[in-house]
Amino acid sequence: MEGLKHVCFEQPLLLYVLAALAELITVAIWYSTRARWTRLMLLVWPLAGVGLGLLAWAVETDREKVQHCWERIAAAIDALDAPGALANVAEDFRSAALDKRGLAVLADFSAKALKPGEVTIASFTIEEVGPQSAKTKVLVIYHSPQGPFRTDWEVSFAPQRDGLWRVNRADCIRPLGFTLKEAGVELRRVKRM
Repeated sequence: MEGLKHVCFEQPLLLYVLAALAELITVAIWYSTRARWTRLMLLVWPLAGVGLGLLAWAVETDREKVQHCWERIAAAIDALDAPGALANVAEDFRSAALDKRGLAVLADFSAKALKPGEVTIASFTIEEVGPQSAKTKVLVIYHSPQGPFRTDWEVSFAPQRDGLWRVNRADCIRPLGFTLKEAGVELRRVKRM
């Protein structure tokens, strides 16, 4: 079911190609037979493609909701907009010993301490999406005066009451044991604040 949803709503290019191929075959059959039913079929395939396109445009899947949430977070990080990033974090957020309130303090400090371009989101990959959670991998690079510092994170998203998906957990998977709290301490040390 998940594969069908992905093909129909998220990546319908394959179905467009199949509809175009069916149209070409129908044209060939019509050209050789001139049958009335083939003339009707010449209308069916383009209409099916347009209908599929409208359906894919109208339906926003959970995977697309997670992607849109991440795009808002990444834009806020690039703009050093702490409130913009925090708007996409769930109220029940947890990361090691850090809750949303602690994350807000860290985000405000980071927005003031960092310069544009010092933190780069190098990659974002959606690993799996279920009805109640989504697991993603994020590669973040902090460009310090001592050289780049790479961290790999597993970020979880969950649907909220308002229908939007928000971040509800973030765990560093490389370097192992590194936390958001430690990231704040490290940033203070590097910035000498």
